[in-house]
Amino acid sequence: MLTCNSCPYPVRCANRGHCISGKVREAGDSLPQPKPMQVMTTAGMGMTSEAPKTAPKIKTRKKKDAS
Repeated sequence: MLTCNSCPYPVRCANRGHCISGKVREAGDSLPQPKPMQVMTTAGMGMTSEAPKTAPKIKTRKKKDAS
């Protein structure tokens, strides 16, 4: 377990096996994507697939204060 130089909780981080404050990042385990399979739906047989990607949210302007 690697701890950072200025770790506020060195003993707690070492016991848990990761940095509590989030200063030291470890490589995460990545799981493979599941394969599409047939499922029974109310409309009949269907196929599972990857989740559709969502569009980025539109940032709106803040209104000026009318004072």
